[in-house]
Amino acid sequence: MMVEAVLLGCHLVITLGVVFAIAVRNEHRLTKIETDVSWVKQRVQWELERENAHGKRSTVD
Repeated sequence: MMVEAVLLGCHLVITLGVVFAIAVRNEHRLTKIETDVSWVKQRVQWELERENAHGKRSTVD
């Protein structure tokens, strides 16, 4: 009975460790995607402002 409880505990710890590692990895990926999207938005805004400052018409709405 004691051995079974220890094995069950080890199984739970390993399973939860793997689930936690996957969750952290996915969160890191989402944060990177959000950062990349934010960078692209800032770059587009900068390009539009630069074009407008030089009197060019933008084709992006």
